[in-house]
Amino acid sequence: MLASNYWLPPESATSKQPPQLPKLAHPLKPASAIKSVGVQKVLVLLMEFPDQKGVMTYKSAEEKFVSDKVKSLKNYFDTASGGKLKIDFGSFFLHDWIKMPKTIEEYNQMEVPDYVMVLSMGPDAYKAAQEKGLKIEEYDEDGNGYPDLTIFIWAGNSYGDGTKSVPGDFYRGDVPFPLISIGENIREGGFPLGTTLHEFFHGMGGLYDLYDYSHIVDPVGGWDLMGSGLEENYWGMSSFSRFNAGWVDIETITEPGTYEIDDLNGDGEHKAYKIQIPGSIDEWVLVENRQKHGADGYYNGCPGNGIVMYHVDDRRPYGGRFNTITSEWSTPGIVILDPGGAPLHKTANFGADIGKTKISGTTIPNTLPYVTNSSRETLCISDISNVGSKMTFKVTFESPQIPLVRVNEQLPFDQVEKGTTKTQELKFTNAGAGKLQAFLKTDCKWITLDRTSFIGNDEAIIVTIDTSQLPYGINKGQISFNCSSTLGKVIVSVEVVPIMGDINLDQKVDEKDFDELVACFGKSEGQEGYKKEADLNKDGIIDWLDLMLLARNIGRK
Repeated sequence: MLASNYWLPPESATSKQPPQLPKLAHPLKPASAIKSVGVQKVLVLLMEFPDQKGVMTYKSAEEKFVSDKVKSLKNYFDTASGGKLKIDFGSFFLHDWIKMPKTIEEYNQMEVPDYVMVLSMGPDAYKAAQEKGLKIEEYDEDGNGYPDLTIFIWAGNSYGDGTKSVPGDFYRGDVPFPLISIGENIREGGFPLGTTLHEFFHGMGGLYDLYDYSHIVDPVGGWDLMGSGLEENYWGMSSFSRFNAGWVDIETITEPGTYEIDDLNGDGEHKAYKIQIPGSIDEWVLVENRQKHGADGYYNGCPGNGIVMYHVDDRRPYGGRFNTITSEWSTPGIVILDPGGAPLHKTANFGADIGKTKISGTTIPNTLPYVTNSSRETLCISDISNVGSKMTFKVTFESPQIPLVRVNEQLPFDQVEKGTTKTQELKFTNAGAGKLQAFLKTDCKWITLDRTSFIGNDEAIIVTIDTSQLPYGINKGQISFNCSSTLGKVIVSVEVVPIMGDINLDQKVDEKDFDELVACFGKSEGQEGYKKEADLNKDGIIDWLDLMLLARNIGRK
């Protein structure tokens, strides 16, 4: 009998999944003003000022929030949650614009962070609304004397219209009256419903962004409301976010076989699967079936139809900035497996009729773990069916008989001062058989390697960057490699920052920098005259702490 490179299951294991598969336990969510399951009462207040009048009409506001006929906040979450979350706007819904007693300019003179400005405006807004018939107790289920959740819509534009500034777009729950702050954004082309949906999802407690705050990578692109596609009206939602909100179950596949998966937005039972990556106890592949309707049909919805897969790494627990690349973490907590690499990962969907049917340890992208281990098994997902509301795929576990290179695709250096050098290790390991043979090169003059070739299975290349000739801000370069016939690249990134105290960016700290700081001393972020280069400790205000930091660095070059 010929030996096979693959372990094949008995015939019974290749049939469709048994009726019951184990399901992941939904995470415990912290106490929050906004429910993710049940009925949530919400107060919406439109607020205008003597020097900033509202433009949005009642009809337009009604459509954005309560309509059942057009895309609104109410029916978005009803649809995304599969009917598990219902939003009740109560009897006091949008009684036209509430007239605030002070001008925007008067509120701005408080020189405080956005959320504190909102807390100062809130009592004024509630008082004005009560004069129009608002009954606070209708919205106060927890009995603390304030509405459980208020969406404040400010006349004007988030972060200002060039002359006047209103608070930005954000959610804040750790305050007496939990709130969502949204600017009307008349100058930017219309009310930002997508931003409101995004902030509302944050407010449900323990629900987080999926984009990379460092902007080095784009982990999920346009496939989730909490990703980077929000700005281009991709408002669909992945099974990962829906699971964390308590709206869908994720079943666990532990055996080889052929499995059915239903439309994430439909009524089927099998909407998402977890498949553990061999050799890692923390990493797994999430499989879902996306179709452009329901919550995935809002505006641009999601980029396409078909099976979509993600590499999930539980070493980075779901939480604030868990998807951001740092010097400690060169991989996100969850990243989409996109064979096309298009902007916003528009090519991440799989299906036989679109020519994408397989992902494994030898494809690009692959199913290999980030963590080096001794496992010689790799996960293969293949035989993906045509796109449809019910799709099938096959799971096998392969034992590769050739060298299989494993290397991180990102090498971040974080912040490095202008004119200095820094080194890091870039590790190559073998997940297959035999030995790796590699050749490396870089066309970037600011990147140097301690060697350009090696033979071995656990090799560390010393990478040095020199920021002398780089501009300030984020810079990216790449290291290309040919490793045992596998072609690949590693993205090297660094944020070049000034020498501490170099306010005028002439690469030295002297009396000119002192004069620059004195000229904007006492200014806060958002105020005219504030200069971010002089805010040396990045706390939003230029004060004595910044002056002391400058004094300590006088004379540095």
